[in-house]
Amino acid sequence: MFKSHQITRFRTVPSVLVVALVSALAILLPLIHPPSSRASGGMDAGFGDGGVVVTNLNGSDFAFSVALQANGKIVTAGTSAFGFMLVRYNSDGTLDPSFGAGGTVLKYFGPYNLAYSVTVQPDGKILAAGYHQNSAGGSPDFEVTPIVARFNPDGTPDLSFGAGGIAVVGPGPVESAKALAVQPDGRIVVAGNKMTSTGIMRSPSQFVVSRLDATGALDPTFGSAGKATTSFDQADFLNRIVVQPDGKIVAVGETGASDSGDDGMSVAVARYNTDGSLDSGFGTRGKVVTSAPGGAAGYAAAVQADGKLIVGGEAGSNLLLVRYNTDGSLDSSFGTGGVVSPMDGEAYSVVIDSTGKIVVGGTTAGAAGDVFAIVRFNPDGSLDSSFGINGVAAMDLGFSETGRAVAIDPAGRIIMAGYVQKDPSSTTGTRLGLLAYQPANTSRCMKGAEPGQYIVFSPDGHYKFTLCGKQDMTLSGTGTVSTDGTISTITDRQSDRVVKIVFDTATSTGKAKIKMIMPDGVVPFSIKSTSPNAVCSCAGR
Repeated sequence: MFKSHQITRFRTVPSVLVVALVSALAILLPLIHPPSSRASGGMDAGFGDGGVVVTNLNGSDFAFSVALQANGKIVTAGTSAFGFMLVRYNSDGTLDPSFGAGGTVLKYFGPYNLAYSVTVQPDGKILAAGYHQNSAGGSPDFEVTPIVARFNPDGTPDLSFGAGGIAVVGPGPVESAKALAVQPDGRIVVAGNKMTSTGIMRSPSQFVVSRLDATGALDPTFGSAGKATTSFDQADFLNRIVVQPDGKIVAVGETGASDSGDDGMSVAVARYNTDGSLDSGFGTRGKVVTSAPGGAAGYAAAVQADGKLIVGGEAGSNLLLVRYNTDGSLDSSFGTGGVVSPMDGEAYSVVIDSTGKIVVGGTTAGAAGDVFAIVRFNPDGSLDSSFGINGVAAMDLGFSETGRAVAIDPAGRIIMAGYVQKDPSSTTGTRLGLLAYQPANTSRCMKGAEPGQYIVFSPDGHYKFTLCGKQDMTLSGTGTVSTDGTISTITDRQSDRVVKIVFDTATSTGKAKIKMIMPDGVVPFSIKSTSPNAVCSCAGR
């Protein structure tokens, strides 16, 4: 069994990465790949400009997190001109004018502000965690204050939460909030780093996990007065948390004797019981450390349906995935001894799709710097050859690009948020970047002009027509498929129905005719969708 602080060394395996180029003006060109390669899936042509949206708010804009609403809208969180920033987009990539001011919420709680994590509650309210600081580091009175803000669906502050919509997690004086999760009972878990020395935002540092009740008050039943701190070594930095179905909390980050360089850092994982105590059934007294030549760090995490933990990050200069069993030991059935590190890059976000495959969002090396990368792995850790090019979809906008967060919508479309930089050494000229990637064999949707009507269909001919109401009515089946260039047609003729769907994959638009043959006559429905990426949910009416 793998023990806490035992060094587990692994070897990286190089692989060939083909980068798809796009224009510097964010107009996506057709994927470029060698004649022997075949791309599986591609950028969603109905989203933004060829699958890409670049947003310039103030010339210094960063997105670190993304969340999807039930109605298909996309919320990103980050910072713009040192403000605490949320931006909401419609499902086609346009800014949502019904949110904040023209789609943007920008708050200043101090001179320097940052939103690091965002999630949407079941009631539609939006939670964002981050921090504000009173000055640049190094001054005697330097303070960093962790905060959680809650907003109504229209972007206005939720005045029932904290003080004026803001809960100060504190007490500091130097403490950040970098990760956020909502428990099924509505309590809010927020986590980050607590510096044990004042005046700096560097080591010595600890993991700190806090829990708030639904009103924004610290939960006294968790840890000590609502907070739990954990030390691995001198330099401990938490990057992500996930809440397991059983309520236990997993925190992922990095640890080392010093933060002066990456070489001495290792992946650090801690698991907490529901009361904030470390879980003695995980690793050694609740903690696990995994090391690699050249250093390693954990930036992302996801829990599989079987309870195993996937951690994404970086090993040396390579993208890293590690899978742990439920007891914290490395899972030998995954990659090589529980570890996969197949290519240059970083894994900043990890999600598990509906088939159990592992989707990673981050960066990889391009022709002139880092580029956006989405990578999909099979459950055993091998690259999924049915996705992108040999498992990798890389998008180069001609700048330096960083993908920080991914999410998967109900139709299987992958949304990635991050930022693009003209000059990686400067924050000037940085823009928000948002991508929509449509894997092969994922379903599409068209919504009718009449409210509460939509049809979902997939390339293999499966379809489902829905009429929303007090009792939603559905009609599903499988038709025959024919293609003519970018036009795909699905036809199904049976004794109780006639269905014909025509869809243009180049524009993500089309039409459908449905005739339901009833004993007392035919009931026709017609859908003509000119709006790409319709919301495929009765919740989106």
